[in-house]
Amino acid sequence: MHIDLSDKRALVTGGASGIGAAIAEVFADSGAHVAVHARTLAKAEATVEQIKAGGGQAFAVEADLTDPAAIEAMCYAGVKGLGGIDIVMNNAGLYIPEAMVESDIDTWRRTMAVNLEAPQLITRITLQTMIEQGTGGRQLYVSSVSAIMAEVLGSPYCASKAGLNALVRCLAVEVGQYGITANSINPGWVDTPMARKAFDDMKDEYLSLLPGDAKARAVADAVWTFEEFIAAEAEAGRFALRFRPEAGRVLLHGHCHQKALVGTGPSHRVLEL
Repeated sequence: MHIDLSDKRALVTGGASGIGAAIAEVFADSGAHVAVHARTLAKAEATVEQIKAGGGQAFAVEADLTDPAAIEAMCYAGVKGLGGIDIVMNNAGLYIPEAMVESDIDTWRRTMAVNLEAPQLITRITLQTMIEQGTGGRQLYVSSVSAIMAEVLGSPYCASKAGLNALVRCLAVEVGQYGITANSINPGWVDTPMARKAFDDMKDEYLSLLPGDAKARAVADAVWTFEEFIAAEAEAGRFALRFRPEAGRVLLHGHCHQKALVGTGPSHRVLEL
């Protein structure tokens, strides 16, 4: 499926590698002008060069996502460089395995800062521009199946992703009136540098169990298999979606508050591809 993103302007965080880099490339391949974020410009430039080599448009922005001032500056630089904003992909994430009994408050705070607080701030800043433009938009988030399951050593990460999904649900109800949708993408474990680092001691055994399509590019491509579904639901009302690509299946769990002539009512949709 090819989705035409010609003239669309997108910001992708955590675009140096893994899922973020793959999504930035998919956006650019589909015609979007992409601002690629990484912690340093040098890391973001690698993805930018790849996009440009394929004929796409992109530029790099940088920010330490534990620094609110740096995040704010990055958002304004991205919006200015793009000339506006239509799509925001909050992809950047941090996973630090840690046993609860040995947990460190700094690890907890850093995980929450990157996985939950940074997306909230990026959303707040870019949302203002989207609303002022009056042309709708997409606020997208890479969450995780860890948001709804238990993992040994994973309490900071799991809690941060559960919080992110809650944020998305509330945001979707709030911004639907502006033609803006908010959706989270909840992949299982994907073969990325972050996953390999987190499971370094058992990566060969664990990664051998992953389905053959558990690659970053597969997740990025899968995003577009339901883009038209999201668009159709957005026309009917405000739509909050949790999307989980895993083991060759794509499960969509949504709650849509549909507009109707005689009031509103909830609608639950499940789509399996």
